[in-house]
Amino acid sequence: MNIKKTLLDAGVSEEHLYFLQENKLKNDDSFKCFFEGMGEREYQFVPVKKIKGLSRGKAGFSWWEHVLRKAGNIDSDRLENNQKRLEATTLNEFRKGFASSSFPAVELYYYDEFDEYYVAHDGNHRTLWAKLVDANYIRARVYKYKYSPTKHGNYKRIQCILGDYKKFLHVCNLQLIEGYPEHKGWPVSTHELPYISDYSNEIQISNLKNCLDENIKVIGNIINRYLVLAKIPDKWRMKLFKLLYYISKSNDNKYTYENLVMLQKQGWVPIISFGDWKKLKNDGNFLKERWGK
Repeated sequence: MNIKKTLLDAGVSEEHLYFLQENKLKNDDSFKCFFEGMGEREYQFVPVKKIKGLSRGKAGFSWWEHVLRKAGNIDSDRLENNQKRLEATTLNEFRKGFASSSFPAVELYYYDEFDEYYVAHDGNHRTLWAKLVDANYIRARVYKYKYSPTKHGNYKRIQCILGDYKKFLHVCNLQLIEGYPEHKGWPVSTHELPYISDYSNEIQISNLKNCLDENIKVIGNIINRYLVLAKIPDKWRMKLFKLLYYISKSNDNKYTYENLVMLQKQGWVPIISFGDWKKLKNDGNFLKERWGK
């Protein structure tokens, strides 16, 4: 199946083929969350040049790499079927077919702030072929999304907060794995960071804040106890942590020493020094200012 030869024979320019090889697909995953669905759909003839991505596509790869099935989830049979249709007609007629009132509409999301369209679910292969032959328009069922400054502001603020939280975990020699702070498979907290599906939902945002605050408290207790006893030899420190676990009456203290015992078994040591930790504590909750913005 030599699609390039078919396109050139039909009259598609070398310049356009070069564009297909160089132009990279985008996706709407990174910004859809700060747009508001308008709850309506319209049938429109959409400029093909404004379609920037496929739901079966992969961002960062070219349209041509999708044709070659080096990226995305593109079906070879559907590509071949459209190729046969092109070979059976003229390029002009094939292009006009995408804007015909009888053409089965593709489903597109439209984002007003960027004036861009993305294939929603149905129509990936038809849209890809419209791109291949440089069609002007394609008939589409369009779902409109309106930009929300409130959602975008909350999104940026929370991304900054999560970035700071990950830096905090790093100096504590912990990683954020599937929402939990852990070290080599041992989660030091049972509080999983909640997923925010709506950045205008104050309850979801508050739940995230509470979870972060609780995790920082748990990790802070671990670092405090460790640094106080950091100069004690490992063997005796482990014995002391075990003893403190058994004699502690507070559930919080028991949980802290249980974590320390498990972490010590894995050879865990925080990256942050005693002096830097003291300074961080004196600064107060390092996320507090961001929440207040």
